[in-house]
Amino acid sequence: MNLTPIQLRRRRGVFSMAILSLASLIGFGFLQKNTAPVTFRFVLEKEWVAIHEWTLDSRSGSYGFSAAALLISLWAFFQFRRDKKVQVQSALGGFSLLMAFMCWAASGKMIPFIGALTQLI
Repeated sequence: MNLTPIQLRRRRGVFSMAILSLASLIGFGFLQKNTAPVTFRFVLEKEWVAIHEWTLDSRSGSYGFSAAALLISLWAFFQFRRDKKVQVQSALGGFSLLMAFMCWAASGKMIPFIGALTQLI
C-alpha cells in the first residue's frame, strides 16, 4: 500500500498517540504509588465559570483519562483506515493525555485550570 506523505504523517501521529496513551496508562495509572484527591477549578475570576470545582481521585483520573486517550487512538486508527482526517481525535487525545498527566502530577493539590491556560496564551 503506497501512502502519500500526508497519510504517512497521519499514520505516525495515530501510532504515536497510541504509544503515548499506553505509556500514560502504565506510568500515571499502574505505577502511581499513592493516591490523593485532585481538584480542578474552571473559573476565571468573576468573569467566566464553567464548572466551579471538580474533585476526583488522582489514580482514578489518571486511569480514566489514559483509557479515554487509548480509545480515542483506536477511533483515530479507524478514521485513518477510512482515509479520513484525524484532527478531532488528535485534539481530544492530546487533551486526555494532558488531563492524565495533571491528575498524576497534582495529586493532593488544586489546579486553577483556566488560569493555567491563560498563562500559556
